[in-house]
Amino acid sequence: MAYSTVVSFVSVYAEEVGLAEVASYFFVVYAIILLISRPFSGKWFDSYGANVIIYPAIVCFAIGMYLLSLSTSTFVFLLSAALIGLGWGTIFPSLQTIAIQVAPAKKSALATATFLSLFDFGFAVGSFVLGFAAAGIGYDSLYFYSSFLVIIGIGFYHLLYGRFSSHVKNNNKSLEAP
Repeated sequence: MAYSTVVSFVSVYAEEVGLAEVASYFFVVYAIILLISRPFSGKWFDSYGANVIIYPAIVCFAIGMYLLSLSTSTFVFLLSAALIGLGWGTIFPSLQTIAIQVAPAKKSALATATFLSLFDFGFAVGSFVLGFAAAGIGYDSLYFYSSFLVIIGIGFYHLLYGRFSSHVKNNNKSLEAP
């Protein structure tokens, strides 16, 4: 849901804070950092496991959202884009990989479809509900509170997967309770 606010409202927010001339560079910086980081994060995920990648990526994404809420200069605005690109660009494929790994081999397509459907649902609900919130509290507050929403994701990740991830079999096809 938090990510949907970036895609849906960042250009409007940039105009609101007087950064309309650099708004188009937000996604350029975001995309460059995402493209540079993906090969490394994928290798580190395979080598060190999900927790080593996911926890810092969530924190990075949250810091990016927080900085976005404070953006009054081009530097902070584009730094937030870089951190959001690094965080979200690592979180999304990592979580998709986890969804596929914990599913039985015959259900990997179903796991992928379910993961992407839930992403789409969260994106749609986030854009709609948080759009109304932004109208009431402003975009800077929306991004500020969204950074906490992202941090709450650490708890969900830990409860649902992170605390068990060291118990994933070497073939990464099943999740065992400790």
